[in-house]
Amino acid sequence: MTKEEIISIIEDIDYKNWGFNIQEKEDGYNLQAILSNNTKSGKWYISPYITKSELVQRCFLCVLQAEEHQIRLEFTYKNSPIFKPHYDVDDLVELSKRSIDKRHNK
Repeated sequence: MTKEEIISIIEDIDYKNWGFNIQEKEDGYNLQAILSNNTKSGKWYISPYITKSELVQRCFLCVLQAEEHQIRLEFTYKNSPIFKPHYDVDDLVELSKRSIDKRHNK
């Protein structure tokens, strides 16, 4: 699928006031949602062999992930964003070693 064909399909997708950006790579494309505040979602790889149905579904997943990202940034417990998506994975490993699973603790 060409970039022009991808753009033509994406132009028929409507979600809030968001848009999509397609960037060419040497082996395909990157897809990003552009949120209404002009921030960009994470990148999703698009193969040049993608079908129309797969592309629309990929856009849907891109939007879902972007919404989840925003929720994780804004959801707080005791004024702390405990599910923030930007925690360092090694810090999370250390936290998991110190934490006690309360469900199995009698």
